[in-house]
Amino acid sequence: MAARPGERGIVEEISLFYNGMPVVTRSLFAGTLGLSLAAGLKVIQPHQLLFIPSYIFTKYQIWRLVTAYLWQPLGFPFLMNLYFLYQQSRALETGLFVGRTADYVFFILFSIGAINVAAYFLELFMLSDPLLMSIVYVWSMHNRDQRVSFMFGVQFKAIYLPWALVAMDVLQGNPLPIAKLAGIAVGFVYFYLDQTYPAQNNGRKVLNTPQILYKYFPPPAGGSGGGAAAGYRFVPPVQAAGGGPAAA
Repeated sequence: MAARPGERGIVEEISLFYNGMPVVTRSLFAGTLGLSLAAGLKVIQPHQLLFIPSYIFTKYQIWRLVTAYLWQPLGFPFLMNLYFLYQQSRALETGLFVGRTADYVFFILFSIGAINVAAYFLELFMLSDPLLMSIVYVWSMHNRDQRVSFMFGVQFKAIYLPWALVAMDVLQGNPLPIAKLAGIAVGFVYFYLDQTYPAQNNGRKVLNTPQILYKYFPPPAGGSGGGAAAGYRFVPPVQAAGGGPAAA
């Protein structure tokens, strides 16, 4: 049906929604949606997208290092994951990491690197769940007191969101959701190194964003790079209050 005069059409609405996402979230969202639809429609075969170390190292199928984080089988869990990816990644990128795209890219790359190691030893092949859970965990730690709504209108503090997602997996018949737990572990390591350790050691940082990322993702005019997150101070998690980020 044609839009009424003065109203936006469906194509324009989709375009506004897509372009309204920050760059990293938009890339993750579009990659996940596009690759999953392509595999679901049999344009490409899902087995060509999985994280299989022997194929990566002996057949040099290095694209698997990317596609394993984007492909998900179509269905209700896919829609749920896409929703949480959009919500939590966008919230991080426009909140804690606002004006710090290079730092957010570094967080994603750190998560991917750590997940690759875990996936090798745990024999994980689909890595979208661990990456999502790392994002959700870090967001939940920085917004621990914020109230979130879950399925059927259940509300609880954001700090419990990762565990609610794990519980949902268990209720769906997966008694030990290793992939989600691995993602939580990666998110915990990042949060500890990025926030807890500096807070306990006079602000000394362990994780520093490589300068090359600032070249490709420069801070806004008037901002500063160097990995120190100018304008941010470290606050021990026990002191964070008011539902806001632990760095202010």
